[in-house]
Amino acid sequence: MHTSPFFTRLPLADRLSAAPLVGALLEHALDARAYAAYDDVSAQALFLGAGMSPRLYWCAPGARGTRACGP
Repeated sequence: MHTSPFFTRLPLADRLSAAPLVGALLEHALDARAYAAYDDVSAQALFLGAGMSPRLYWCAPGARGTRACGP
């Protein structure tokens, strides 16, 4: 993944929690209706709703929170 070098300090389980987002990315590209549905969802709701670990969400580059991101 393009962004994987940014997350090397996180445990593998946290990094793997982003895997369900692949489905959202594929569905997003299906048609205009799917695109519009995702346009109404915040990034936080999408990521955490898909099962991304809160630790991965808050430790992402550019995240507004300053949480503990080390192992």
